[in-house]
Amino acid sequence: MAQMYTPARFHYEKQGIATLNQAAPTQNLYYDVLAETHYVRLIYVNIYQNNDDVAAKDIQARITMDGVVSTCLITALNGTAYYLHLAPTTDTTWSYNTGAYNAAWTTDPRGHTVQVELRITSVNGTNQTLTGHVQYETLEAGNTGAGPVGYSPTRLHYWKMPIATDTETPPTQGTYYTVLDEDHAIRVLYLTLYQQNDDLANKILWLRAYIDGLTLGPTAYTLANNTYTYLYLYPQGEYFFNSATLVNSGYYEGVRARNIMIEYLMNSVPGTNQTMSAYVQYEKLLPCRAVY
Repeated sequence: MAQMYTPARFHYEKQGIATLNQAAPTQNLYYDVLAETHYVRLIYVNIYQNNDDVAAKDIQARITMDGVVSTCLITALNGTAYYLHLAPTTDTTWSYNTGAYNAAWTTDPRGHTVQVELRITSVNGTNQTLTGHVQYETLEAGNTGAGPVGYSPTRLHYWKMPIATDTETPPTQGTYYTVLDEDHAIRVLYLTLYQQNDDLANKILWLRAYIDGLTLGPTAYTLANNTYTYLYLYPQGEYFFNSATLVNSGYYEGVRARNIMIEYLMNSVPGTNQTMSAYVQYEKLLPCRAVY
């Protein structure tokens, strides 16, 4: 009888919270909250500062994922917790909120290597402290099973990819433009639409997605001028719903697909100096590096 075996099974394992609690931090010096760690899924990145003067201080976070460095500068009120999350339209900055609902878990970004650092750029207050927390998981082997001699299972992991963007100035009415060309093994974090014109007029944009043989849309969205609209999967139909805030964005979405393509168009008559843009923050399922 041929030998039976089970390929290695990997899963995300909760790790102890990474914590920084730095008294009298040196101005402009970065401190590790999470030292460089492999195969990370970020759940929360939380920071705050405290001083006896009850004064606001400028705090900067630096997040390095797979060599891509992003920052987030916050004028942090004394004793107030701030939660960081991946920005929907750029790879170079992160956003923040004082409510945990808008924290990293809205997109739970993942990286082969992840490092989170904090620094204070203001002059210290009296009895100044700088605090940070990172809730995270790492991709670990589960049931390895028993395999043939020399059998080496492949560990797969979602890599953060450069943001997919498209901007049309001016767009042609009724013409589809591709923001994410057909790609494979994708995890979508954010879908974002934007339009601007000198007339300050609302415009109707359509979005259409092809996901594993399903066609989602086209769905019409009325966008206010100079306003970002975030899309997420509608719970009762094969299309994306829209929101003006990130609250109902990535964590309702997190769409995973073997094949996906996303395109959009302007259904309205373009305004004066009309532009429209679309953004897709996404990850791609790829083999891990051999640093187990």
